Amino acid sequence: MTRSPEGAGHPSVPMWWALGFSVLTVIGLGVLVWGLVVSHAMLYGFGSVFAEGAIDPVDPGRYRLAFFVGVVVALVSAAVLAWSSSRTGTRNWPTPLRGFVAALLAAVLGASGLLLSLGINPITFFLSPWG
Repeated sequence: MTRSPEGAGHPSVPMWWALGFSVLTVIGLGVLVWGLVVSHAMLYGFGSVFAEGAIDPVDPGRYRLAFFVGVVVALVSAAVLAWSSSRTGTRNWPTPLRGFVAALLAAVLGASGLLLSLGINPITFFLSPWG
């Protein structure tokens, strides 16, 4: 009996798992951008009341570009990480776990790319609630 190339042992299977999990990453990046836009809009509103011109108005194009950068970084890194997981010591892990780990790391990279394109330091952004 021969196995089909699309079987569980095929190197591209973790990539499909990672890209499937990346759908959640894209949704999470959208929520992150939405939260940042709302925060910026609220700060701009308060700034216009209390300190005229202290905060620049919201630029939707800037946030669209940041979202695009985050999504591209997340999807490309998920594919690369899933592909490389078939060639490292993690190839003995269950396929869904390899895809999930690749997607999780890609989510961190995508969120970092999104924040960096907005001029926000991702390390202080993620650690600020605890620091």
